Amino acid sequence: MRVAPYHDPRLLVHFIFLSASEETLLQRVAGRKDHYMGPEMVRSQFESLEVPAAEGDAVIIDVSVGKEEVERRALEVVREGMGGERARLS
Repeated sequence: MRVAPYHDPRLLVHFIFLSASEETLLQRVAGRKDHYMGPEMVRSQFESLEVPAAEGDAVIIDVSVGKEEVERRALEVVREGMGGERARLS
């Protein structure tokens, strides 16, 4: 996906990585009724998780804050990125 703008500079590719501790994820899964993902799956997924490097196209947002705050931060990042990229392409 990162190479898409090389082929078409009008494309804007950015990644938002929603970060949470394993404990937070386990608590959330435990709160879900009849969900396919059990605690053992969370652990295995967490073990193989690759956190993005500090690259210009990846922003990390901590999801331990409320859902509304995560949404606000994500939208802020997207709007800032789009504004800067659009100005660069003009």
